[in-house]
Order: sequence, then structure tokens, then C-alpha cells
Amino acid sequence: MDEKMPLKSVTLIGTGNVGRHLGKKLRDSGYSIVQVVGRNKERTSETAHELACPYTTDLSKIRTDVSLIILSVNDRSVAGIADRLNAGDALVVHTAGAVAMDVFRNKVKNYGVLYPVQTFSRARQPEFNGLPFCIEANTPENETLLENLVLSVSAYPVRMNSEKRAFLHLAAVFVNNFQNFLYVSAGEILDQAGLPFSLLSPIIHETVEKALEIGPKKAQTGPAVRNDENVIKKHTELLSFSPEIREIYTMMTRNIKRYRWQ
Repeated sequence: MDEKMPLKSVTLIGTGNVGRHLGKKLRDSGYSIVQVVGRNKERTSETAHELACPYTTDLSKIRTDVSLIILSVNDRSVAGIADRLNAGDALVVHTAGAVAMDVFRNKVKNYGVLYPVQTFSRARQPEFNGLPFCIEANTPENETLLENLVLSVSAYPVRMNSEKRAFLHLAAVFVNNFQNFLYVSAGEILDQAGLPFSLLSPIIHETVEKALEIGPKKAQTGPAVRNDENVIKKHTELLSFSPEIREIYTMMTRNIKRYRWQ
């Protein structure tokens, strides 16, 4: 593939949150979304309507006369789609954090990874400006094409192999999925006293900003670091309403105590 050839025409496979928002951003940045492919007819039709393009739920009818095919599907579906894909010369990428690029090896001619380090929700518009995208490709020319694509949507390309990306994805689960579940648990604690979750907004923002500014180790505070057993005992008693949350509290407290902070 000619490295000067811009990736201007796109077939989008997948209608989840990542695919929908990425498709809209590419369209708004001047790319032509020629087709949306999905399993659910209603959702695929809805996404295609938003992107002003045709759609199909039949993978055998996929448009491959494009320069880029994006697989924005769940991790377990990537390999199966790759097995059935007749992509021609199109550059085929997936957006998964935990799936190695080699899932495409010996299946398509040009392939790579386009992984945005971000959480996407259907009802919330994500910010692409400066957003890190991990890119990887089977040739230097294809990697350059992906790098230019990321730059064209005002995002930040980071060249990264599959092994390192797997560690990054794991870390992202801790700071996003696990952290949000702690928010869910905190909300249940506040419900016991009839208090709104919004009261935690300042401390959530300060915790994140402080961790980014001085590093998470230096930012760590709380009764476990201070080894304040009186507070820990009181907290454990207050959590009698939920053995599950109490278990999380006990585990987190134990590990914070054991951690070498120096």
C-alpha cells in the first residue's frame, strides 16, 4: 500500500460505543464512511443513519473497495470476523486493547491496530483532542498511514506493540472499570444516609488531578496509610449492610498497609 495514499474511505464493522463515536469523528474530519456492518439490524440502521451511509447485517456483503476497514467489535469476535473477511488491499484494523495484532496474520494483506485509550458511552460525546491512540501495523508504511489518520482527528498517536498494549489495557481496567465500580460502591454507602453522590465530586476531581500531577504513590492518603485502626474499625462496622462492599474495603485496606510506600 502506498504510504502517501490517505485513508479516506472507510467500512465500519461494529455499532458499539467505540465504533459509533469513532465513525462520527472520522466523518466530521472529512473521511467517507461508505458502509456500516453490524449484527443487530435496528442498531446498525441507527448508526448508518447517523453516519449517512448504507448498512448491512450480512458480512459477506461487506464493501472492501475502501482504503480502511475498522473492526470495532468485542474482543472475542475479532478472530472470527478476520477468518471470514476478504479485504483485498484495504488496511484492516481492530480497536481492541487486549487482542494481539497477529490475529490478522495470514488472513488479510494489510493490517494493524487502532486502540483509543479511552472509555466510551453511548450518551456522552468523548473528547478526541489529544486522546492517545495506540497504533501498530504489519508494515512501516501502514503504521505511518495510521499515525497520519490519528493526527488528522486531533488525537495523539503512540506506536506500541501488542505485548505492551496488553499491559496498558490491564492498567486501564484498574483506573477505569475497577475505579468506576468503587464509585458504584460509594454511591451505595451514601444511599444508606440519603446523601447525593455529587458531594464526592470535588474529592474525585482532586484525587485524579493530584495523581496525574505528583504521581499516585505520593498522592495516597487515608486511614490505611496512617494505620488508623479506630477509623478502620468504625468503617467496617458501618459496612454491615453490605458484606460485599465490606470485603472490598478489607481487601483494599490490607493491601494498602502492605504496600511499600517509600
